[in-house]
Amino acid sequence: MSNKYFSVLILITFSNFSYAQFTKDYVDIYSQTSIELLANKGDKGLWSGTGFLIDLNNKIYLITNNHIVGEEYKKNEYKQLYNRDLPPDSIPDALLLKCYSEKLNQWSVNKILIRPKNEPLFIKFYEDDNDKNTILDVVAIPIDTLPLNNNSARLVWLSNIDLHPEILLYPSEELFIVGYPSDAGKINPLPIWKRGTIASEPNLEKVNASWFWIDATTRGGMSGSPVFIRASSFVTKSGVTQYTQVVTSLIGIYSAQNYSLELGRVTKLDKVFAKLLSIKN
Repeated sequence: MSNKYFSVLILITFSNFSYAQFTKDYVDIYSQTSIELLANKGDKGLWSGTGFLIDLNNKIYLITNNHIVGEEYKKNEYKQLYNRDLPPDSIPDALLLKCYSEKLNQWSVNKILIRPKNEPLFIKFYEDDNDKNTILDVVAIPIDTLPLNNNSARLVWLSNIDLHPEILLYPSEELFIVGYPSDAGKINPLPIWKRGTIASEPNLEKVNASWFWIDATTRGGMSGSPVFIRASSFVTKSGVTQYTQVVTSLIGIYSAQNYSLELGRVTKLDKVFAKLLSIKN
């Protein structure tokens, strides 16, 4: 996805539907939590991705992948592929966020700096805070005041009511990755819901404790997508099957695709939320 595409979005409001139709009435609320991102260096578009907002301790954070902001995961991948360091002009200093407006199929693009004066604004996370080799493919960017190009832009975030830690995850359980494939914008301006099933043991405490495999076919651009369970029944960690109205719960963040295995990686957010909740306002 080119930077030119996003520049045009800033200047033009798209409206293929009746003015009487509103996003909140026609678009699933969990689709609205997913945000299309473009990593930029100056005016140069680098790569696209996905993120989502969450409210913790009355503070809003943009959650996305470590590799989307050009940190360790991106640098290590680049070095493995090309046997050299990621060039300085390929390390983003800003993210462009595509935000929905009140009217259906209208949006604005808003820019946030992530490295003003080369100082990173994002928070990084580790499986073990005492071991820098255990970094997770997740960052959180505090959003105090997001400058909006369009006053009607709507920001929708997740909160504690969208988290159900009592749900037991198990192999074969169905999940949904809600994000923006980089080649899907031509056919659909809203996020794509990709269905997948948990393909490895998701509750390990020693090996791969912070992530698990999902059997889902995804595309570039979906990195950073929220991963949800949506079901009318679920098993709790106490072994009880709960039957209820449809529950949608955030499970993790989509981090990577292993194309040879045809599997994706979902990073759990327990340690992320624990660290963010420990930050004093």
